[in-house]
Amino acid sequence: MGSTVKPKPIRLFDGRTFRGWEGDTLRTWRIQDGSLVGGSLGTTVPHNDFLCTTRPYGNFVLRLKFKLTGTGFVNAGI
Repeated sequence: MGSTVKPKPIRLFDGRTFRGWEGDTLRTWRIQDGSLVGGSLGTTVPHNDFLCTTRPYGNFVLRLKFKLTGTGFVNAGI
């Protein structure tokens, strides 16, 4: 009987930098308290902007926490 070796998990976000990510990291996306944060509570984002990894991944389990605030149309886009 062969043993199944589980692949080592890959951490996509280091909690400090946008290394491995692409998107509008000057206006729309920021890192706050070790989390990726999009948009602003003070102003409406003028258009959709996406934060994406710089390489493709497949056959994965995505674990995350997210919070949507506001009224009207709010979107996580996950």
